[in-house]
Amino acid sequence: MQSIIKIIEYQEKYKNEIIEHIRTIAMDEFEYNDWQDYFNRMTFEEYQNEGSKFWIALNEKEEVVGTIGGLKVSNKEVKMNSLYVKQNYRKQGIAKELYQLLIDFAKQKGYQKITLRTFFKFVNAINFYEKIGFEKYNQDEESYFYRKML
Repeated sequence: MQSIIKIIEYQEKYKNEIIEHIRTIAMDEFEYNDWQDYFNRMTFEEYQNEGSKFWIALNEKEEVVGTIGGLKVSNKEVKMNSLYVKQNYRKQGIAKELYQLLIDFAKQKGYQKITLRTFFKFVNAINFYEKIGFEKYNQDEESYFYRKML
């Protein structure tokens, strides 16, 4: 059954729930246990700057079920961060809807490319990124770097 989802821009009242949402997926589902310190320090102030934005998807109970951030890197580039959808809400188009908001925002701001970093373990995410037109351009010991020209 498809859930009723609404997507809103970041609001401070959801901060802890957003962090827990991302933490649960990264640590519990994908076992990135060394990220705990990162989550203890996580803030969203950088998304409040001009040229950056963070969105959250909420279910009918106002619970965070999806997130995405666009962080300004330069006047030509925005970095996509934190595209996470709760496991039982996947395959409902939420990631696509969040991603479309980022695309629309990036085009409105005049960005020429979107970049992202994803980890080898995030196989479903990698498949999604490649399906929507991202191209791998680099990698390090644990992750791939992708970009999409607008």
